[in-house]
Amino acid sequence: GWQLLERLAADARWSDIPVIVLSADSPPPQQELCFLQKPVPAAGLLAEINARVVAAPPQSKTPAA
Repeated sequence: GWQLLERLAADARWSDIPVIVLSADSPPPQQELCFLQKPVPAAGLLAEINARVVAAPPQSKTPAA
C-alpha cells in the first residue's frame, strides 16, 4: 500500500492522481495525502471525493503555448 503510493508520487505520469486512504491505523506523516480514519461516514468520504476529484480543475501535462 504505502510503497505503491510512493511509486505513484515519484512517477510524473501518475503523481497528480488524487488518493484518499481509508485505514484503521494512524495517519502517516505525509502532508499531501488525504487520510480518513475508519469508521468514515459516507457523507465525509463523498465530501473528500468531491473536494479532490469533482471540484478540482483538470491538470494538463503539456505546457501552455
